[in-house]
Amino acid sequence: MIISFDLDNTLIPYSDEFDVENKTFLPKLLQAESIRKGTIDLFKELETSGHDVWIYTTFFRSIFKIYRTFISFGFKPKRIINVNDN
Repeated sequence: MIISFDLDNTLIPYSDEFDVENKTFLPKLLQAESIRKGTIDLFKELETSGHDVWIYTTFFRSIFKIYRTFISFGFKPKRIINVNDN
């Protein structure tokens, strides 16, 4: 099953309204955006259960930048859909 998550203010906060993952060396080095605490654990659990995790956003971020953020935290989504996606 494909499970899709919105990026903006769901997984990536606009403010400090929810806790975010600690940025270790790699996310800092790759200038990753902050992501909501527990996101990577949830995604890995979903993947282990046989689901594909997709990310959806209408904000103008490059797909590369989104992948870079998630990979720096240890997870690669199956697909990213954004407003620039054809």
